[in-house]
Amino acid sequence: MHKEISDALQRKKDEEEVEMRRKQELIRQIRELEKIPIQRTKGFDPTEAGGHGLLEEMSIAELRERIEFQKREVEQETERRR
Repeated sequence: MHKEISDALQRKKDEEEVEMRRKQELIRQIRELEKIPIQRTKGFDPTEAGGHGLLEEMSIAELRERIEFQKREVEQETERRR
């Protein structure tokens, strides 16, 4: 009976030791990840204006839209002239 109890205690101690090693390894990995610098850059949004305070600012999307509109107007004008 005493041997069974001591075996159970030893098994429990071994399991706790393995669990402690696993936790220490996880903590080490987390600390390593925290050391890596994170690049916090804002992604490019083509619908956002530059924000330089100019009167005629427009976004890339708006600029492309206006260029496309202007091309269509030029094509229509050349068709009318023919």
